[in-house]
Amino acid sequence: MEILVNRRKVFVRENMRGQDILEAAGFEGSEWVVIRLPRDNSVEILLSEYVQVQDGDRFRVVPT
Repeated sequence: MEILVNRRKVFVRENMRGQDILEAAGFEGSEWVVIRLPRDNSVEILLSEYVQVQDGDRFRVVPT
């Protein structure tokens, strides 16, 4: 499955933690915030939180 993290294509599985998304996108450590970018509003994802990921989902990673 393919998602976009900071506008870069990243291949992931369907059920992942925020930390897994960070690592798949090449980020290390816990000083990052993962934000899901839906069309209507943005949602912050905890690093320990599991999320259902769908093909084409968009995420932004920013420093804390």
